[in-house]
Amino acid sequence: KSIRSLKSSGIILLATEMRSTDIQRFSGLDIPMVLLDNFFPTVNLDSVEIDNHYGAWNAVRYLIACGHVRLGYLHSSVDIRNFSRRYDGYLSACRALPEDRARDAARRIVRVGTTPEAAANDLRAYLNKDPVLPTAFFADNDSIAAGCFQALQEYGLRIPQDISIIGFDDSSLGRLLSPQLTTMGVNKERMGALAVNRLCERLEQPIPETVCILLRPEIVIRGTVLDHNAPEHPGDTH
Repeated sequence: KSIRSLKSSGIILLATEMRSTDIQRFSGLDIPMVLLDNFFPTVNLDSVEIDNHYGAWNAVRYLIACGHVRLGYLHSSVDIRNFSRRYDGYLSACRALPEDRARDAARRIVRVGTTPEAAANDLRAYLNKDPVLPTAFFADNDSIAAGCFQALQEYGLRIPQDISIIGFDDSSLGRLLSPQLTTMGVNKERMGALAVNRLCERLEQPIPETVCILLRPEIVIRGTVLDHNAPEHPGDTH
């Protein structure tokens, strides 16, 4: 009702945590609209989103390229589409490992909360079981990575010497850690600009096609991933 009363010409809808049942209410507004940070195949709406599958796949491939073959995944306990696509990307990249290592990586998935505090608590519970740890974790986002970073250090693990970690989102939180977090970065300003451009095109003239624009994340290398292939680690294949 509020949106209708504003008589908006168009809407950019940040839909990161929305589900298909949420989006149905907006699609009935009959106002030109572009979705940001999500995509719903059941509705006829343009969208601009992160290529989450590729981002997770590329993060894990980077860990493998750094000589890590015993991998783990800090996976969000909140089920949203972005995390589901990152889950798929993680498993896809792990298939490049030897078969036994790929199976281990698929099993070594730790479900954690999405706030740093919740993620730290969930990882502490996991560490208390004294599991065989990976040499590197991929985390669904930087918030999870930051919380788990703290928990790992509390248990006497040095990052990255004993265990590496790579996040996703390139948030300011990761830059507050010491060492700073290696992560997957997305140009969020470019995402917003693409959404505005697409909405303006719709406002200027009727457009028959519906598009989904994917932005590929890029690795932001900082200090939390140990490269076992670097000269100071010759022959190390942990």
